[in-house]
Amino acid sequence: MIAALVLGILSVVFSLITFFVFWWLAIVALILGILAIVFAVRAKKKEGTWKGAGVAGLVTGIIGLVLSSISLLLFVILLALAAAA
Repeated sequence: MIAALVLGILSVVFSLITFFVFWWLAIVALILGILAIVFAVRAKKKEGTWKGAGVAGLVTGIIGLVLSSISLLLFVILLALAAAA
């Protein structure tokens, strides 16, 4: 459960940094978000119930996944617009 929480938090942080600094961190954040969701679901199956860290890991993993997907999409759109100009 703690692994899901840590990976989810890192995913959110990296996806927010992506908007301002490095586009490639979105790929790292995307991978971390997926891993956070996987670890949270595996912890739920092992424990049989949702615990606080598991739920937080799942939520932060989903948020990180969505934010990193949006930032990657924006990067691709901006790259396409720059190539067309």
